[in-house]
Amino acid sequence: MSEPKEEVKEDVEQGTIGVPAKFTVSRMYTGGKIQGAWYNDNDELGEEGETEDVIAVLRFPEGVYPAHVSATMGLTINLGDYESAKISVTTTLPCYAEEIDDAFEAAKNYSGMKMLSEKTFIEDSVIKRKGRK
Repeated sequence: MSEPKEEVKEDVEQGTIGVPAKFTVSRMYTGGKIQGAWYNDNDELGEEGETEDVIAVLRFPEGVYPAHVSATMGLTINLGDYESAKISVTTTLPCYAEEIDDAFEAAKNYSGMKMLSEKTFIEDSVIKRKGRK
């Protein structure tokens, strides 16, 4: 699991604060001989777990505390042979209160795009691995 990131960074010179927009992916693999592992692009095993990335730092006036909206999507993929992969994708965006609906749509769209990417990666890596058997 990655280290927790600082929630709010102050920028006193400009009178603003930077608030990170975050993207988190959780991966879990069950069944088979390689429980808790994934194949990466180099056909090497990678560990399951959670990664968190800051996708942007949005600026807000000092003294303004932004709202935060999150959109989470989860998917379990049956890999056959009593194996499955579970992924969860969360996008968290800071925004002004009057922008909550638009921010939620943006977070939902970003999570959906990343979920499709993760699903494709898992399916491709399983096909590659099972093709060698």
